[in-house]
Amino acid sequence: MGYREEHPGELCARCGELAAELCARCGQTYCAAHAPVDHRRCDPCESAYLARETRVTRRLLVSVVLSAGLVALLG
Repeated sequence: MGYREEHPGELCARCGELAAELCARCGQTYCAAHAPVDHRRCDPCESAYLARETRVTRRLLVSVVLSAGLVALLG
């Protein structure tokens, strides 16, 4: 059995091949095939960002609807 001399931080987070690039946000390393597009986040970072933005949008929408209902009730 061969010994891997690569440092684990230098391996792709998806396939385990040698990594050449990393996500600018989380620092996770990726090979050329799995690297994020230029100036973008990796898939896990992008998913977390979209989920956070969806929660913020939902809270804002609920606040606006409740405020409009309260104004209509008082007016």
